[in-house]
Amino acid sequence: MTVRQPARSRSIRFAVLAATCMAVASPAMALSPETKAFLVSLGIDPDSPAVKIADADGEIHTTFRGDSEIFSLEKLAADKRANAVRQFVFTRSLIREIKAKGADYHWPDDTHAYPDYDGRFLTTEERLLVVAKLTEAR
Repeated sequence: MTVRQPARSRSIRFAVLAATCMAVASPAMALSPETKAFLVSLGIDPDSPAVKIADADGEIHTTFRGDSEIFSLEKLAADKRANAVRQFVFTRSLIREIKAKGADYHWPDDTHAYPDYDGRFLTTEERLLVVAKLTEAR
């Protein structure tokens, strides 16, 4: 004999399970007070769209120069890495723009147009996308 649960009970369990999975899988999306203070000390607005993008991206798991790396805005700020924080915020915002514009995005002719760009803060796939855009520009 099989005991069947009412449909309502199953849907409630599914909703609770889905909410739990989303909470665990998504980045915090709320900067710590220490990170906010560090950003302000660098002259970076913690409420700016670029910072919100960098925070929303959470941890970036990548390989750079043969080493596995994990980067996040919170970790870089906690380590007081001022230049890395600036570069992380800019690079994460830039890659979001490149992905959003797709074929309509064109890398500037001036190779020094993005002094805060740093490929360390991209996933391997994102780095390949940037290489393709740079190749188009040449």
